[in-house]
Amino acid sequence: MKRPACLPQEVIVEILLKLPVISLVRCTCICKSWYSLIKNAVFFSTHLKQGLSSANDSLFLLRNFYNHEEHLSLHFDNDKFTEYMNLDKPSKLKQYYSIIGSCNGLICFADSFWGCGNAFTLWNPCIRKTLTLPKPNITFKTHGGYQAFVGFGYDLHTDDYKVLRIAASTENDQSTIEVYSLLSGSWKCLPTLVLKYEILDSFSEAFVKGVFHFIASPKNAQDRMLVLGFDVGDEVLRDNLLPETFNEEIRSVLVYKESNIAVFTLDSNYLCHLWLMKKYGDLGSWIKVFIVETQEGLIPRALRFRKSGELLLSFSEGEIVLYDLEKQQTKSLGIHKKLGDCIFLHPYVESLMLLDKAHH
Repeated sequence: MKRPACLPQEVIVEILLKLPVISLVRCTCICKSWYSLIKNAVFFSTHLKQGLSSANDSLFLLRNFYNHEEHLSLHFDNDKFTEYMNLDKPSKLKQYYSIIGSCNGLICFADSFWGCGNAFTLWNPCIRKTLTLPKPNITFKTHGGYQAFVGFGYDLHTDDYKVLRIAASTENDQSTIEVYSLLSGSWKCLPTLVLKYEILDSFSEAFVKGVFHFIASPKNAQDRMLVLGFDVGDEVLRDNLLPETFNEEIRSVLVYKESNIAVFTLDSNYLCHLWLMKKYGDLGSWIKVFIVETQEGLIPRALRFRKSGELLLSFSEGEIVLYDLEKQQTKSLGIHKKLGDCIFLHPYVESLMLLDKAHH
């Protein structure tokens, strides 16, 4: 009897790369060679790049509160915002927690609703794996009272996932910054600095070009707002990210088409505007795209951009509206009856990240 012909290794790799994450996890149980192949970092990266480049694989992680209950779910990035799957949060999370961010299939949680807790967890819901991070160096015992602003992102230059904590002292003008590296598995404290700005909203943070962007204001000019950036690679602060003539209230800072930022603003006449930085880092490339009137005094929230460039807005009672920047038209997604007023939306893509990590 002839032995069945074996497929060449490169053909097997190409077939496996086309499979969804859940199927790949099952394939690790078939044989040792497939187990080693799928858990290889190069395979991780190649599979992830395919998912990021495919419009069909674009998802949103939705967290909302309705009828006094919390709901976590994944939705397709399509016109109907179709639900992909419901999620149960990791059992080790406390009742009150915040989602710091989502990046390449990983979701970062903090053990406090306001994000200033000392326990952080990384979670890949598609492979049902969690990783509890070590305790950070900055605590109330070591530094006294402080307010923490946190971000989660990916450092392309070092192929590393990082958590940023800016601890602004409530007792003086000093701030301490520390960064967690998934590669090293530890926190690194940076030299203490005098922060000239007050970060205003830790829930409106955008990670673009290796830079965390926060809404801030100079401490000596509370009526002026700006976008403060922290470069996770160079480990420096950047504060010149808006035109000098800018004088509107920033409601949120957003990621626009993966490589640029946008700000959603409110002017003195209670009109909402969207400003886009067409070329990242070029202050002359800022343009004002549209104006939206508030509804009965209720100010809409800018949630996220879709991969197509359309903006998702949240109005009263949790209604999500799609805004087409080119046509300057709004379209209701018809799902406001399902959602509560408190909505958090994060882009998501399925990945194998953490598959090679042990549970902690």
